[in-house]
Amino acid sequence: MRETFKDLIKARLPWAVEAYRAIRRKAKSRPVEDVFTGIYHQKGWGQGESVSGSGSSLAWTTKIRAELPKLIADYGVKTLLDAPCGDFNWMSHLHLELDHYTGIDVVAALIEANKLRFTAPNRTFAVGDIIVDPLPRADLIMCRHCFIHLTLDQGVAALRNFKRTGARYVLLTHTPGVAANSEIEFTGSYRPVNMERPPFSFGPALRVLDDTHTPGDTATLALYDLQRFSG
Repeated sequence: MRETFKDLIKARLPWAVEAYRAIRRKAKSRPVEDVFTGIYHQKGWGQGESVSGSGSSLAWTTKIRAELPKLIADYGVKTLLDAPCGDFNWMSHLHLELDHYTGIDVVAALIEANKLRFTAPNRTFAVGDIIVDPLPRADLIMCRHCFIHLTLDQGVAALRNFKRTGARYVLLTHTPGVAANSEIEFTGSYRPVNMERPPFSFGPALRVLDDTHTPGDTATLALYDLQRFSG
């Protein structure tokens, strides 16, 4: 079973225990932007290869880096909205046949760093909250390792916001072994979600990419028809 965020920092990142406690005390009453900005500045995701956490490392993303270009080609995707984009660590190692890529994140410091390092004629970055802010139109929205850190209501609101863009497809972190989606302890902590169970209730995925790294992990990156979401 995947470790919770709390277990992870206690067992592997003891230096971050106090940061976790501070985040936990404040998270329930703070806006999403403040929660994730606080985690970023307190290094709550760790201090390894990626400031966005081990899930954004090259080792973790070996499988999806091999499969994502194929999915984009097969579904004729020309515009991609990566929301949230984090620090663009693993994505920076991909060559995707896109007309345009847009990376959105609620943490302004991450976006400013991405703009300096990775902006290109067909690649832009912007600060945005996927739950409430207007988002640009894209053929595909990728939302990896995000709903696992949001409340169920926040996840539903984000999907409604995604749907308003008119995008056809959405690529979401999905753990099929979860029988029923539970509420999160607080925004920014962790629990797995099943995108085919309430309150998300997507039908069967159009395609599933293996997004596992550790033994016993069953997480996937699943492609759905966003316009079929009715939550």
